[in-house]
Amino acid sequence: SLTNHGFSGGKIGTPTQQATLSGPSWSSILTGVWTDRHGVTNNNFTGSQFRLWPSYLKILESQVADIYTASVVTWAPINTSVFLPDGVNPNLDYRLSSGSDRNTTSQAISQINGFSSSGKGALFMHLDDIDIAGHASGLYSTSYLREVADVDSQIGEVLTAIRNRSTFSSESWQVVLVSDHGHIAGGGHGNQSTMERTVPIIVSSKSVAQGFSQADTRQPSLVDISATVLDHFGVSTPAGQVGQPLGSSAIDLAGRPSLANGLVSHIAFDGNANGSSGTNGGTATGNIQYEAGRFGQAAKVQSYGEGTIRMNQDLGFTFGVDSDFAMSMWMKYDSMTGADPAFFSNKDWNSGSNTGINLALLPAGGGSLDFNTKAASGVRRDIEPLGGLDAGNWNHILFNVDRNDRTLLYLNGILYGEISSTSLGSFDGAFNWTFFNDGTGAYTGGTIEGLMLDEFGTWNRLLTNDEISYLSQSSISTVPEPNSGFLAIAFLAVLIGLARNRNSHVSVLGPKR
Repeated sequence: SLTNHGFSGGKIGTPTQQATLSGPSWSSILTGVWTDRHGVTNNNFTGSQFRLWPSYLKILESQVADIYTASVVTWAPINTSVFLPDGVNPNLDYRLSSGSDRNTTSQAISQINGFSSSGKGALFMHLDDIDIAGHASGLYSTSYLREVADVDSQIGEVLTAIRNRSTFSSESWQVVLVSDHGHIAGGGHGNQSTMERTVPIIVSSKSVAQGFSQADTRQPSLVDISATVLDHFGVSTPAGQVGQPLGSSAIDLAGRPSLANGLVSHIAFDGNANGSSGTNGGTATGNIQYEAGRFGQAAKVQSYGEGTIRMNQDLGFTFGVDSDFAMSMWMKYDSMTGADPAFFSNKDWNSGSNTGINLALLPAGGGSLDFNTKAASGVRRDIEPLGGLDAGNWNHILFNVDRNDRTLLYLNGILYGEISSTSLGSFDGAFNWTFFNDGTGAYTGGTIEGLMLDEFGTWNRLLTNDEISYLSQSSISTVPEPNSGFLAIAFLAVLIGLARNRNSHVSVLGPKR
């Protein structure tokens, strides 16, 4: 069960609001309450109330007979503050502050190997290097992505150790993975931007629902982790904890507004640029090819400048100055050179200060997305992460434009960038939105080879978290209408298959500061 839309930082404007710092965040993960109860406001853990609100490991020690509890962390204050013996709540059986992620992984595996085959156990594991890289060089930098890959391999080692237990097939394992907070694109956190507040949460066991966990009706958060772990052991959530167990259900669009609601244009690119029934399409010029795409066929320009598809409707004018809107598409490319070739735009990209919205490729970080906006009465605003858009792979790109708040950019269902205040005025550029180039169709500031686009959609409303999750795996045409049932999502099968674990211990992993 996965959500990319969990939240840190409490509920804004209420006593639960807390800084997106590690001290308050790990306190919430481990105790199931926000700062108004656990008392932590900083990384020094001053004001903590852990005697009143103990961690889930200490609750398990008091509620589950003969359970073995362990905490192996890279950041020592978790052990010396949250898990510190307090003379009131039971102490853990094992605590180690390793000083490095490599040592943490090695010692966590030793704990897993030593768990009794006839007893129960719970392990908390903390990794730090992703957060350090984020602070040092920002998100999507080469060093940041390298640390993500390293941590991914370390988690893989832990899962392998679980699977290799001789009694694994008869055990009932649960693995929970969470980050304590996000980062702004340039690195850093502590405030309440969407990038800082957004966290992924994965829950894997033999009993959890497979797919994206629901995020619209009740958005998952840090305080749900404790309840999720306790529920796995059959322990009731203590009175006062505000979290609820995760993993019991997956998203289902049936019975709620579907993606047909507010759909202004849907172009599947299945052999032509026509819009689906009741929606607007585009007109192709030049050498546009149609080949096997992400779903069905996709439109392709082999070399940049050979052709374009221009939308028939002036959507910038249609959306006006106050209508929220969302756009979604799949994109793939073989290679790119030069500065910033545009591939979807309604403006002259020779100046990013021209009115409109422009998507372009950048060479930084091995390939990244340049998202440029400028409304007629506002100022130019850009999102320029440093990487994460690899050549040769299909990538899902989606953005929500909230005229009274933020513009949010998603890549493959994950929040990729944020404009804290949407530019004021109309985004009606000098041209209708155009695929495969800028609005002029003649931009030459770089080249792209093997550029393909598929499954474009635009809505005169904002898309929800569940819809964003669904679209990152599905075509628009296969999204069920209300009451038509649920299409199973299988993309997590590998992860869940690998992690059918546990004797009853939990691994919680994530970056720190």
